[in-house]
Amino acid sequence: MSRLGLLASAIGRMAFHGLIAPVAAPRKARLYWESLVWAAANAPLSRKTGDLPEADPEEVVPEIQNVSCDLRDYLPVYGNIVPLEMMILCRIVKALAPRRVFEFGTFNGGTTLQIGVNSPPDARILTLDLPYDSPLRQNIDIVDVRSDLIGGCFTNSPWAAKIERLYGDSMTFAFEPYKNSMDLIFVDASHNEKYVASDTQSALSMLAPGGVILWHDYAEHAPGVVRVLDRLGARLPLRHVRMTSLAIYRSPAAEPTRDS
Repeated sequence: MSRLGLLASAIGRMAFHGLIAPVAAPRKARLYWESLVWAAANAPLSRKTGDLPEADPEEVVPEIQNVSCDLRDYLPVYGNIVPLEMMILCRIVKALAPRRVFEFGTFNGGTTLQIGVNSPPDARILTLDLPYDSPLRQNIDIVDVRSDLIGGCFTNSPWAAKIERLYGDSMTFAFEPYKNSMDLIFVDASHNEKYVASDTQSALSMLAPGGVILWHDYAEHAPGVVRVLDRLGARLPLRHVRMTSLAIYRSPAAEPTRDS
């Protein structure tokens, strides 16, 4: 399906829920329509950003061809990823069936929830954010979205049991226990260049063979993200996912072992 087709599909699903929700939950219906309008207004354009070559996600993860995904209680607000990006992420989750997932930047848990919905029943999803009372939240160069209830979207959901919340400063967090073990990593935390560089190096250290890293905000509004990924793209085959603000990298698969 084309990128525009995926976007239309995502918005169509949201509109459908907005039509049926008023019967039982008028307030939820209003939230659906508000989020639908925001998502449509903020849908990413196909503008070339930075130096990374553009690619369709199927070129990096061919397993997602003809794979569909499911969106549950998808109510994007400012700071969440928009429908097309969410559909791409969730199709990758559905196709690769990752058992170990790491997310930089929990925020309200909107993305975490959809990863939980589309991942296998035995998946373990780790999501890292600053503590609610961290003084770093007062630094708008590090935290540029409001402090919503961390993980509120998934807290009472059927998928909450899959999700483990981690709290700390990603610049100093101890990632060693997760080395070479993550099948999928989503980097969507601070846009500060030093944090992006640190989060990216930590993500690479945790990535399992054949695993995928996705970065959000590879776009003009986040020059720190662009600079870090452009530098990394000079030595690793990163791609800018066409018509989105996503960048993607897939590590080489492990060499098959041979019997002696």
